[in-house]
Amino acid sequence: MNDVSGTGATGSDRPFLKLVFRAAGAAGGTGAWEARAMGAPVAEGATFEECLRRARRALASRAGWPEAFVVRIDPCLVMDPEVLGGRIHLEGTRISLEHLLETLAGAESFAGALEHFPILCEEDLADALTFAARALGGLRAGGETPMPQHL
Repeated sequence: MNDVSGTGATGSDRPFLKLVFRAAGAAGGTGAWEARAMGAPVAEGATFEECLRRARRALASRAGWPEAFVVRIDPCLVMDPEVLGGRIHLEGTRISLEHLLETLAGAESFAGALEHFPILCEEDLADALTFAARALGGLRAGGETPMPQHL
């Protein structure tokens, strides 16, 4: 996948924003999210939602940047306004993260979940769980919810 040019997120020439979780250094902490467009950083945030909101605000003033754009989430998740109403899903599928996590919660094992999604592999499931854990890592009582129902 192309993560520096800002185009080609879903096999097209549509511009995209890439959100990447950066683990905390040796000093500790939970890590942070970074948004990049055209290979350059445009925003940071302690939570996924905060980073996305800041990036959208920063890109709104860029000439030529579309109002609706694809958001790539490291490593295989995307938010595309043309697919599933912009919900987070596995790239190249119509399987939403929400549906995948609900299926995983009801399955006895990864193998059981994969029976429902034969086009996926264990790595896809692990990537989805990793994203969910990182996105929820910034959740605090009385604070913002890092994963809204619909972005």
